[in-house]
Amino acid sequence: MDKKPSILVVDDERAIAELVGKLLVEEGMDVHVCFSGADALSTFGRERLDLVILDIMMPGMDGFACCRELRRTSSVPIIFLTAKDEE
Repeated sequence: MDKKPSILVVDDERAIAELVGKLLVEEGMDVHVCFSGADALSTFGRERLDLVILDIMMPGMDGFACCRELRRTSSVPIIFLTAKDEE
């Protein structure tokens, strides 16, 4: 039996995070949704994750700070999801 990919979606805008999570579940993924960088780090410490989808602009710990913390212990792939209009 194949294991479903496990994905962490992190965005302070609940509607966006929940929509992305719902779409990934519909594609057969195991999804964890968090609404802050601190919650993401806590979840990351408890779960074995295959991918992190991370918003850049969040209050408190932004996506870049969260990414730096994740990189201290893991090389999990990270995709930044943002409303910014430049690369």
